[in-house]
Amino acid sequence: MEKEIRSKLRKYSRIFINAQEKGKKEADVVMYLVQFFHDALGYNIFDEISKEYQIKGKYCDIALEIKGEVNLLIEAKQPGIRLVKKHIEQAEMYGMRSGIKWVLLTNGCDWRLYHLSYDESEGIESTLVFQTDLVKSFQEKPTDVIEKFMLLHKKNFLKGDLDKYYKKKTMLVPEELAKALFTEDVLRAIRKEVNRGAEVRVELEDITRALKNLLDKEVLADMVIKVKKSKKPVRKKSKSTQPTHIDYTGKKPEKAKLFKEIFEVDNWRGLLIDVAEKLLKSTPEDFIKLADSEIMKGRKQYLLTKNGSTLRAPHQLSNGLFLETNLSSNALVRLIKNRLLKGCGYKETDIEIFLKQ
Repeated sequence: MEKEIRSKLRKYSRIFINAQEKGKKEADVVMYLVQFFHDALGYNIFDEISKEYQIKGKYCDIALEIKGEVNLLIEAKQPGIRLVKKHIEQAEMYGMRSGIKWVLLTNGCDWRLYHLSYDESEGIESTLVFQTDLVKSFQEKPTDVIEKFMLLHKKNFLKGDLDKYYKKKTMLVPEELAKALFTEDVLRAIRKEVNRGAEVRVELEDITRALKNLLDKEVLADMVIKVKKSKKPVRKKSKSTQPTHIDYTGKKPEKAKLFKEIFEVDNWRGLLIDVAEKLLKSTPEDFIKLADSEIMKGRKQYLLTKNGSTLRAPHQLSNGLFLETNLSSNALVRLIKNRLLKGCGYKETDIEIFLKQ
């Protein structure tokens, strides 16, 4: 299979670079991609590849369907167009609206595969699983490119190879490795090795401090160091009023800034309701489509729904939908940023929350 895919990738790399040089349109890329997934990656062109796949009033360029279930969405862009953040967010939006966890963004040359995860407490998180260039990278590192595209081959997809690749990748991210590094057993083993034959001895605290100085502070930002004498999580110091990660427990909001508009709030519940009403006013169609959708699905209930009786503390919005308000401050902020804002096509950075001093 590897030899065959190598030959197909070489063929299509020429096709896509030729499309870029001739200024082909996005529709041409979609046509080429349909043929590519059929010819190179083994998908049935009649039953498993759908163009203009509809997702709640929106259309994704291509959807791959295996055994009656859509497994991968593909958003295509014009050859030569540099993929930027708004393109990525558009691809993520399709995945969030449909509950599909794999989303691919490509212009034929640049390929980016994302994994979307859904969690009641964390909201929706997108992870770049791999990025490769079918033209440049295939010329320089063909084996690496082939390995990535083999993950997308129908036979390997059915075997779960892509899921295994993603799980292995998440196990080896700096945050997970750092957590393993700072367990007491590992620290003791390091101390033993460092002290071997030394004239002076170092303690666990010395090892911990030295390792922390070696590691990226971003990696340590959310970690709780698992050493007995460590009492607090290591937090990244920042002059910003809005750190990337912040614990809102025990804090109260004073005001918020949304789309350059600053408004005062009395409590977290009021902040959630105000943001929901403002989004309802600015993007009514997108907001209404969020009700009872996958993006709003919690562990036991939908957090935005047409049926308020399913919620613990429902608040009825001006359009008749019901919003769950019985949430912790952290869960509430995640609901605003990761579900409501993203679900309406905005970024989580579009809101800034100011706390009472």
